[in-house]
Amino acid sequence: MQKAIPILPKHIFWDIDLKDSTFKKYPGFVIVRVFERGDIPEIRAIRRYYGDELIKNEVVRARYIEPETLNFLSAIYNIPQKKFKCYTAAL
Repeated sequence: MQKAIPILPKHIFWDIDLKDSTFKKYPGFVIVRVFERGDIPEIRAIRRYYGDELIKNEVVRARYIEPETLNFLSAIYNIPQKKFKCYTAAL
């Protein structure tokens, strides 16, 4: 059984045409964008769709995450900021 793609508001993905294939091909992009621009219900929808393990794997590999979002992700997933690629690349 395939999970339904979450319906997300246009203001999160104003610059691209979000399609089902985007969710499958670019999970890291979708995850970071929703955590940076979405609100709590949208973040919950992404967590249900991808699962926390995939989200953790993708966010620690992301090249750029806004500082506020990095703090949030570090706190909710209990991952030290030094483990994030975007944190170590900025040093």
